[in-house]
Amino acid sequence: MTQNGKRVSVAYRPATLSDVPVILRLIRSEKTYLLYRPKKEIIAHIGNFLVADAAGDTVGCASFENYSPEIAEIRSLVVLPAFRGQGIARRLVRLLMRRKLRHQKVFVVTSKVDYFTRLGFHNVLKEKYVMFKR
Repeated sequence: MTQNGKRVSVAYRPATLSDVPVILRLIRSEKTYLLYRPKKEIIAHIGNFLVADAAGDTVGCASFENYSPEIAEIRSLVVLPAFRGQGIARRLVRLLMRRKLRHQKVFVVTSKVDYFTRLGFHNVLKEKYVMFKR
């Protein structure tokens, strides 16, 4: 990965309670695209979050919500602008799918339809923004 032309390595890991403040900042930085999540909700679901660390900082996060043994949602996917376009969000989604969401139908509610289509999600139910991936 690169930041300002310099090579930066990215590490992905499960979030811990010490990550809650930065997860809140990441989510709130994208209030146009992401649903608000109160601090107590993030704390209660911290085991559902993955974070991406680069250059000594957490630069991205993503989470999931299980609705049943068959259905789960990917939520709160965000990467800092300086680190976008480097595959970090794609990697977060793939890690969630592999680690947490095997054998489930997974959906996203998004305004970034083209992005999630490239990740293999597709429209269902004739809704513009509800997309599933098996």
